[in-house]
Amino acid sequence: MITLKKQNLTAIIGMFIFVTILNAGGISVDAGLTPAENRWIVRYQARQMERTGAMDASMTTTMDVFNLAYGIRPHLTLMVMQGWANRKSDMMGQISEFTGRNDMMLMAKYRLLRVNTRKTTLGIAATIKLLIPTGEDPFTSDYWSVSPGIFLSPRWNKWALDASTEFRLNDLFNNRDDVLQRGWETSVNCAIARQIVLGNNSAFAIAPVLEMTGSITQPDASATEFADSRESVIFLSPGMKLTYQSLILEVLWQHPLWQDIPGSAMEYSSKGLVGIRYML
Repeated sequence: MITLKKQNLTAIIGMFIFVTILNAGGISVDAGLTPAENRWIVRYQARQMERTGAMDASMTTTMDVFNLAYGIRPHLTLMVMQGWANRKSDMMGQISEFTGRNDMMLMAKYRLLRVNTRKTTLGIAATIKLLIPTGEDPFTSDYWSVSPGIFLSPRWNKWALDASTEFRLNDLFNNRDDVLQRGWETSVNCAIARQIVLGNNSAFAIAPVLEMTGSITQPDASATEFADSRESVIFLSPGMKLTYQSLILEVLWQHPLWQDIPGSAMEYSSKGLVGIRYML
């Protein structure tokens, strides 16, 4: 039988919050970050997440997230993501606040297939992400992680679908036996949108978006899974994208449709993001 100390429990809860915020891409899923060859996409997002627990415990985390994507070849994109976070928590009347830099994320995206017809388009791409522990406490995982994934992007007429699945393997080098945050996470994302051209200007359009995101996080230590430490959550998220030529504004509200949270952790209340991206 494994007994969790208070500091170990805090580490597990912190890992849940860090991983979930980092992966809460929303309508900005990386399928939309595919610049043409020798072109750049710059993106900024403001994100916020709230969680609540027993005895009026609460936690609010806000993040400023910056992305830079570059088209090396028509079929190959490289991206870097860096965020800064602020977390305010109230635990049994004890209020604390932390501000710091998150870990850096690097990603390569390779187009496997693209089929174009008169009315439809189909794109399939493979991705590989690397999480580098460059952040500050308490916003760093303190270990390297790798995440392979697949994107599927069909288009027909004015409708668009973006779907992806990803598996994250934490503690890539397995060189810290005392770290509890090792484990894995798997996620599935799906977003559907309809492009509506405004007026006679085809460069100006608005797109309502509906997204569903699900993830399962399982930490473990020394290959032993902790009881009551697995977290599963599904978000249903309405949003909107406004496009003018190479500029896109986006907003999304993420509501927890279903969640299975261990008794020691806080439940999700809501998440939201506002973002802007521009192709250079």
